[in-house]
Amino acid sequence: MNIDRMGSVASFMCAIHCVLGALLPVLIGALGIQALFSSTSENILSALAITFALLAALVGYRSHRKWSIAAVFILGILFVGVARISEMSEGEHHTHGEAKTLHHELQDETMLHASSEHPFEPSVLLSFLGGLTIVAAHILNQKGISASHSGVQ
Repeated sequence: MNIDRMGSVASFMCAIHCVLGALLPVLIGALGIQALFSSTSENILSALAITFALLAALVGYRSHRKWSIAAVFILGILFVGVARISEMSEGEHHTHGEAKTLHHELQDETMLHASSEHPFEPSVLLSFLGGLTIVAAHILNQKGISASHSGVQ
């Protein structure tokens, strides 16, 4: 498996993880899978997505020499990085993944209804967009590498 495919998978998983953590807090609690949405898990997914993106961007640029593709990687990395920093600086102990501490024990119906009105915090949207942007960059990178090997620019 090549680095762009691995990076696409990691970035897509990161994006989906953020959306599910924001949309399904009750289900996450009911299934007992909070650990998959912990701050540690999110840091690991973000680090994997960013690491693969950096490696793929370097390898790809050496082959295709297209700054535009590198710029897409950089944009996605910035989105994910800013989202992670924002989440940590807000003192949330990153809780979009921890389903807002399961909205303080899930029994608080008022909290559940209030959270469902605004399930997407800016950091969640940034993480999601960053993940999708990095996936797009990996696809563009793979096409650029293929074109450079076939002599098409």
